[in-house]
Amino acid sequence: MSRRVPPRGFFNGESPFGRLPTEPSFPTIRVSRRGVIWIVVAALVLLILFLLKPFATLYTDYLWFRALGYGGVFGTRFAAQLWSFFIFAIVFWVIGGVNVLLALNSGRRLSSIGIRQRLLTAPSTILAMLAVFLLGLLFGQIASGQWQTILTYLNQKPFNVQDPIWHKDVGYYVFTLPFYRFLWGWFLGVVILMTLVVAGLYASRAGLQNLVLPTRAVRHLSVLAAVFAALLAIHYRLDLYELLLTRRGGQFVYGVGYADAAARIPAYWIMVVLMALIAIGLLANAAVGRLTPLPVALVAWLGAAFILLVIFPGIIQRFQVAPSELSRETPYIKNMIDFTRQAYGLTSIADRPFTPKDALTADAVARNPQTVQNARLWDPQLALPYTLENLQSLRTYYQFYPNEVAVDRYQLGDQYLQLLLAARELNPDKVAENSPTWVAQKLQYTHGYGVVAARANEATNQGDPVLTLQDIPPAGVPPVTQAGIYFGRHTSNYVLTDSKQAEFDYPFATDQYTQWKGHTGVPLSSTLRSLAFAIRLGDINLLISPQLTSQTQVLFNRAVQDRVAALAPFLQFDQDPYVVVVNGRVYWILDGFTVTDHYPYSEMAPDDGGPLVGVNYARNSVKVVVDAYEGTTTFYQIDTKDAIANTYASIFPGLFKPFSAMPAGLQAHIRYPRDLFNRQAERFTYFHMTDPTVFYLRSDLWNIAKENLAQAGGPSPIRPFYVISRLPGEPKEEFLTILPYTPNGKTNMIAYLAARSDQPDYGTLFDFRFPKDSLVTGPQQVEANIDQAPVIKSQFALLNAPGSQVIRGNLLVLPIETSLLYIEPVYLQATNVAKPQLKKVIAATGQNVAMEDTLDKALASLLGTAAPSNPSGPTGPAPSGTVAQLIAQAKTHYDLAQAALRNSDLATYAKEIQMVGNILNQLAALQPAASASPSASPTTSP
Repeated sequence: MSRRVPPRGFFNGESPFGRLPTEPSFPTIRVSRRGVIWIVVAALVLLILFLLKPFATLYTDYLWFRALGYGGVFGTRFAAQLWSFFIFAIVFWVIGGVNVLLALNSGRRLSSIGIRQRLLTAPSTILAMLAVFLLGLLFGQIASGQWQTILTYLNQKPFNVQDPIWHKDVGYYVFTLPFYRFLWGWFLGVVILMTLVVAGLYASRAGLQNLVLPTRAVRHLSVLAAVFAALLAIHYRLDLYELLLTRRGGQFVYGVGYADAAARIPAYWIMVVLMALIAIGLLANAAVGRLTPLPVALVAWLGAAFILLVIFPGIIQRFQVAPSELSRETPYIKNMIDFTRQAYGLTSIADRPFTPKDALTADAVARNPQTVQNARLWDPQLALPYTLENLQSLRTYYQFYPNEVAVDRYQLGDQYLQLLLAARELNPDKVAENSPTWVAQKLQYTHGYGVVAARANEATNQGDPVLTLQDIPPAGVPPVTQAGIYFGRHTSNYVLTDSKQAEFDYPFATDQYTQWKGHTGVPLSSTLRSLAFAIRLGDINLLISPQLTSQTQVLFNRAVQDRVAALAPFLQFDQDPYVVVVNGRVYWILDGFTVTDHYPYSEMAPDDGGPLVGVNYARNSVKVVVDAYEGTTTFYQIDTKDAIANTYASIFPGLFKPFSAMPAGLQAHIRYPRDLFNRQAERFTYFHMTDPTVFYLRSDLWNIAKENLAQAGGPSPIRPFYVISRLPGEPKEEFLTILPYTPNGKTNMIAYLAARSDQPDYGTLFDFRFPKDSLVTGPQQVEANIDQAPVIKSQFALLNAPGSQVIRGNLLVLPIETSLLYIEPVYLQATNVAKPQLKKVIAATGQNVAMEDTLDKALASLLGTAAPSNPSGPTGPAPSGTVAQLIAQAKTHYDLAQAALRNSDLATYAKEIQMVGNILNQLAALQPAASASPSASPTTSP
């Protein structure tokens, strides 16, 4: 009776031929089921620990959104992230599981080649599938991070503008194409990963010294290679659309140019067909299992791509486009100009020819009193923040931060005035230095207090700003009745309110205490909430402090920039949130921008260190208002035509309120955003040229005008500045944003751009373009005239004595009828104390410059007569008398004005200040007037 010898192979030892001398010996992996259980349990414990803080953050975010009234916004976002995570994770698990199981179950086939291989046990299969499960979580997380792409694709609104090549609505490029590209990239990553994993499994089973893969492995890899080739075909198809979104090397046009139309578009179509054929061929090869077609397909792909996508377009660009680039590219340049102007809102800029005169007359100044009366002499960056810090911070834990002064306009009585406002915020670092206890930092010192307002164009006899709102508690105008600032630009720490510990409110004769009465905090009403916040904030005191009650509220995300970004991460925001006072309350207003980098044929904004970089479309579609005390955050949609804003309004119903719902008091303080204006102005230096030939030759290229700032280390572009002025041809003064231009490489002024902020003309832009045959003095030329004036140089030398430092402020350009008035404030500061004081004012027009102690005197010297800077009209008895008597009268009226200001008597304050202005005009008229006439060299007055 013959004895049956069991076959020997992968599952049961050596091959029938014994172990060959060259056969690698692999260790046998044996994992007990108990070991597998322990490994799985350990993995789950680590996963829970890893997810503990994310879950705490998720839960507390939900509570925060709900407290602000945006629970629906959170729900929509979370649902989108959740279902996208699970859908894509399941897809990965199916794809990964099938591929890994096919590779692992190939042992019996591989045993036929007679090579010893390691033992595959059921626990090993479990471990492999656990790896697939974890990778599925990773790929699901990647997909959930694309929730905005998915939601905008599903809810997209049209732009109603078609591109000139494929005739697709712009919405296809902004919403659909990114979604397709995301899907393509996700599946490409899965296929590449599966190819590497499967190839590794097959190679390890065949042995490191055996380079021949079995037929089963070749078939499997052929299918994966076919899918990869099909994805490449899709890639090249999408590339056809993305040609409108990039600039290739050596190409003048951003978007499709001549070389693209003549070479790249046909080449991409060929590559689409070629990769589809390769995919079909590889699928056919899966039936026969030959290895040779795989490297052949790789070589065919790389060779065709190099010839068709690199060599062929390069030849067309070099030998057809380069010799006659303008004629070849003209229609495509026209496309780029048109679509870039659309994308940045430049098509709405109204061109207004303007012929300025160098000579500014006293009559013109007299006819425009509000322009001069509101000329900003206090620089909101270089001077006022430091002066207010010295005069009004009052306690070490309060601070006025640099670059935080808001330039705005207010109606005080019958006067329309430009004011500079700054919030007195709490500095958490200073609190920590003085009171390094948890109770002080989190329960007692919770908020800043009050706002300071200064007249933009006035200074005291000592050179300090004239404050209309000051001190603690706030006194003056605009009146403030709720002064607590719990939410600000630098209020980044979290605090706890409504605890057993009273909050410090403000210092007075005795310290005042309060309890916050808002409703946008999150109550610690349960142990679960306390635990979640303790984990999120890393603060165990939230669990153990006896000072906390179930009514205690956590205030976090208090910095207004962080607050709005957390609520609407799909918006970009202006870098300058500004404070306003309306009906006794303090608010922050932020400008929200909808942006994209997928607007076809629109040139990308350069990465010049300015705002709104890396985008080629921007709209100021949203205004956001944050109550500085309460923390309520309201989004108002101001641009109802913007497709991106309309898409997000569809995704998040109720997030955006109509602009008409904004209270009238707040509407009166919206400003055209400086960041958007700055980017539009930069784009306009090129794209004011609408003729393709002129654009190509750069024959009318502009630059943003420069000024000489010692703080910047030399000439630097002027930043957009806010002024109250009357535009040429307009009936009244209004709040404007202005920026001047010079021709490329020149210093004379060629134009200026202006944007309106007042209702109902908000957002209207004007381009006041000067005749090309006129030579108008530009800012740098005015700076040169100032530097060359002997009298001014000598005075600067005297002021720059040891222990003091002269600071020259920003040069302002004020249009007054058909002339331009340049004004530059001069501050004096002690070298050991950062407290600039306004000591001189420079006024210039044409070639003439004058520097005096006040703007009125500077204008009188410049124009040869006293220039009235206050509105004319009966305001009481006309002042008269000698210089000494007039000075005494001015002081009396000034004291009366300050008394009225402290009592919030706006009418009396305006009347008395107007009397002071009238007296100053008479004083200036009593001084010897210096006549100035245009000349080749600057004329100066001391």
